[in-house]
Amino acid sequence: MDPNSQEFNDLQAYVASLTPSVLAKMKQFEKERAELMKKISGATNPCAPKNPCAPKPTNPCAPKQ
Repeated sequence: MDPNSQEFNDLQAYVASLTPSVLAKMKQFEKERAELMKKISGATNPCAPKNPCAPKPTNPCAPKQ
């Protein structure tokens, strides 16, 4: 975004006008949204490849399917 654009100036003014309580609510919403997206993407799925306990031939501790 161009720092000389009106859009940038408007955004900067908006962020500067946020009260601490509104800013805290926005950060909490973003945290919850990130957790939800992580859950939806399968990061918490026990069978997902990213899970270290997922049953894989190279993982001797994982339960066999």
